[in-house]
Amino acid sequence: MKTVRKSFFIVCLFLNLFLFSCEDDQEKVSKTQFNKITSISLQQFDVGSTTQLPPDFLRIEQALTKQINRFQKNVKTRLEVLETANMKQLEELKHRLETLDSAKDISLEQVIYSLKNLEPTIDLKLEQLTHSIPTFESKNAAQIEQLTHRIDAVESTNTSNTELMLTDHLQVFESANDLKFKQLTDCMNYLESKIDISIDRTKQIATNLSRNCGEVKEKGYDLSTVYLIKPDFAPKPITVLCDLEKKGGGWAYILSRFDGSQSFDFDMEEYKNGFGKIWSEFWLGLDNIHYLTGYEDNELLIELVDWDDNYKFAHYDSFRVGSEDEGYIMSISGYTGTAGDSFSYVTNNTKFSTKKIDLDQWSLGSCAQHFGASWWYNMCMTSLLTGKYLESYVHTTELGKIMHWSTFRGNQYSLKEARMMVRPRIEPND
Repeated sequence: MKTVRKSFFIVCLFLNLFLFSCEDDQEKVSKTQFNKITSISLQQFDVGSTTQLPPDFLRIEQALTKQINRFQKNVKTRLEVLETANMKQLEELKHRLETLDSAKDISLEQVIYSLKNLEPTIDLKLEQLTHSIPTFESKNAAQIEQLTHRIDAVESTNTSNTELMLTDHLQVFESANDLKFKQLTDCMNYLESKIDISIDRTKQIATNLSRNCGEVKEKGYDLSTVYLIKPDFAPKPITVLCDLEKKGGGWAYILSRFDGSQSFDFDMEEYKNGFGKIWSEFWLGLDNIHYLTGYEDNELLIELVDWDDNYKFAHYDSFRVGSEDEGYIMSISGYTGTAGDSFSYVTNNTKFSTKKIDLDQWSLGSCAQHFGASWWYNMCMTSLLTGKYLESYVHTTELGKIMHWSTFRGNQYSLKEARMMVRPRIEPND
């Protein structure tokens, strides 16, 4: 054991001599750092151990021995002095370690003693908490019950207040409703009186309405626009577009097509009542055409335009459409014009057919169903001014289905524009 200590102190002594002997500032180590290293090493060193020094100290001793060989002559005397001082320091450190061990044991005993003294206190606190839990639960239940009663009371109060408010609002609403009802009743009575006056005025106006666009012109009107007329047997006035300038004027449009904006794919109900917009594309309606033409001689003017803007017309001296009971039968004659006659020689005395009502003369089927359009058919594919609106020439799959006039550009050419107009017949001497 003494040999180990001696070796350790020799190492420390050599280290101390080496540090004080080094001339290079970069290699100097402070005495404080050395003492710190020595103190840590002594604390880690087990005094009671009989083993040799750790490998780190052996490596240090070997390294220092190499350095000591250079300074052997100068350090022998200082070594003895330092050994004595180090022995004294070692004894002091040993004493301090023993003191620290004793103090540590005393502190541990005090902690154990304190914990033992706390055990009764902790047990007492736990017991108190155990007894407090039922009391707390009881108080909590009482508070919950009080809150429940308060909530019930608030709900009851709110219900009463709500019912009262609703009753008040209902009374106010009923009062206001009675007032509104009275106002509406007064307003209705006023409107009824106005309606009666309007009906009387309408009757007076209807009495003075022109029967057709020819009479409109005779009354001195010369602007081609929309007018209200009343044919003799029509149940109500008819809104018509009158042309008061073309070929003597007095014409009422019954069909107008020029841009394809209006579909003509309808059945009998729509063709009976009419469809479209009077300022755009439209069909006036079979009933209205009957009222205009069924009770006096009328002329028919058909205007056609192709996609090269070539204008053609067909004029018929006599044109008449029968009633619904007669199947809206058409009689036509007296052709003149530039478009060719694709109407009278095949459609005279034919009824109006739709896809659901077949009144044509084709024994092999229905022209309206086959070609998908409503028209006065006798032989198919001669004329169809209610057919599909397409642009210019079409393929044979559309043969006869398009808006065409066979004597003008054929039945494979979709015309650009088509118009039909009627007016009371003007005798040549007029």
